[in-house]
Amino acid sequence: MGSIRSKPEEYKKLSDFIENMEGAVPEKDQKKAPHRGEDYYPVSFIYEDETKDIFYFFPKGEKWYLETENGDVYGNADFILDYVDIDFNIDVKREIRIDKDVLKRTLEIGKDFKTYDTKFSFVSGVVNTMEKTGDTEEEAISKVRKSSIENQKIYEYAKKSGYEVSEKEVEERIKRILKDFNEQKDYPEYEAICREYGTTMEECLEKSRDYIKEKMTRDKFLLETYKDFQNGKDKIKDKTYETPYEYTRAFLDEIVYTEISDEDIYSYIQELDEAEAYYLENF
Repeated sequence: MGSIRSKPEEYKKLSDFIENMEGAVPEKDQKKAPHRGEDYYPVSFIYEDETKDIFYFFPKGEKWYLETENGDVYGNADFILDYVDIDFNIDVKREIRIDKDVLKRTLEIGKDFKTYDTKFSFVSGVVNTMEKTGDTEEEAISKVRKSSIENQKIYEYAKKSGYEVSEKEVEERIKRILKDFNEQKDYPEYEAICREYGTTMEECLEKSRDYIKEKMTRDKFLLETYKDFQNGKDKIKDKTYETPYEYTRAFLDEIVYTEISDEDIYSYIQELDEAEAYYLENF
């Protein structure tokens, strides 16, 4: 159901669900029948021989339909709402929840940077990691280098696979963050901290434009990987995974981090080396 796998004996509503499925009515005119778009809820039946039947539930107006893998459409499918809560119209606000001490440290580090580039990200990452975890400097540097290299490999793989977001999408995201941020009750507190360091949240976001684009691209790719699992892809190199987290983790380890080598991001690793040298010299 979606991305949650259950064995037949564990899913107590299975017989009722199958009975509802059997009651779905095929659309009389399949050529004029509606078909699923981006918003749909997949349900998979996985058999002992590892074959699958996947059904896609989707709304059109007030009605719900289900579509088979071969494109046949059935009506009378609103029963899906008796089994799961689905709302494709939820407008999620992205609240800024940054620890105020972290924000102060970050703004202090960033005041001499025109953009929040690799050097800035590395320095702030090391400083904040030590403060948050109690790691030694050596441990923090190692952690930040590892996560930075992994994120860059994901970004390069995502770009290569066609998931890079546009500048327009980045601009829209920045505007949305600022809108949601301005509506928060504690907005004046964050605004006061930014003023203390001679900047504004808007300026900080502008300086973070490249970072935002990279994160949006990575998130877009990882979301599609999650959807792949929902849509029945649960194997990597002949090993089957039970959860979307396990599948995504394996996809990164077995495919992304091997297909994108250190040589492929050599210039970025050079930037990390320069960032580390800058940190050791100035902090």
